[in-house]
This record gives sequence, C-alpha cells and structure tokens, in this order.
Amino acid sequence: MRGAWCVVLALVLGCATVLPVAAQEEQPAWLPLALLDRHRGLWLASANGGARVAALEGVEITSVEWSPEGGRLAFTGLQDGRSVVGIVTTGVQLAGRVLDAASTIAWSGDGRWLAWSDGSRVVIANREGDPV
Repeated sequence: MRGAWCVVLALVLGCATVLPVAAQEEQPAWLPLALLDRHRGLWLASANGGARVAALEGVEITSVEWSPEGGRLAFTGLQDGRSVVGIVTTGVQLAGRVLDAASTIAWSGDGRWLAWSDGSRVVIANREGDPV
C-alpha cells in the first residue's frame, strides 16, 4: 500500500505545473534619452525624438550624469542665479527635484548612492536623493 501512495504522489508532483507570475511593470512612453534644449532645459524623449516630456522647470542645466543602472539622472544647474544639484527619476512617474545648493555630483559604481559637494562639504544620499 505504501508503494501505491508513492506512485500517486509522484504522479501528482510530476503533473503539477507551477506557472511563474511576473509582475507587469508599466513602461514609460519614452526610452532613456535625455535632451537639453537651447535654454538648457532638461527633457526626456523616446528614441525617435517623439513623446518629449519636460523633466523639470526653472533650472538651467549645466551637467547631467546617468545613474549606472540608467533609472535616474543627477544634474547640476543654475536656479535663480545659484548653483544647485538635483535628481530626476525616469520611470513611469517622471519626477525631478532640486536637492541642495552645490556644484558637483557623482554616483557610486553600483548606483545606490549619490554624492554632491559645494566645495566645503560632501553630502551622501540614497538613490532617491535623501541624505543618509
């Protein structure tokens, strides 16, 4: 009798199919293409140049650095005459914000950390731009 249960269990386990369920993440309308206009405004666009979306307003961008994984842009710019740094997330929900008054930015090699400096201090932040 024990042998019959082993055969039944083997058949059940062998016939049972587990289908992987993958979360479908909504894709943005653009591909990772960053553009600067003639006024140094930052835009994201699709590879063919369509579907352009302004990343943020009121900042004249001076430099941009992609995060190593490509999901974020760190930037330096001028806002109301002062040097600032900020971050733009490039997923479905585009979000850009100024983080601090500073002039240089750098991503860690793995993209987990963002650092900026104003010449007298260095700030380390997580990939969302929140200082740690």
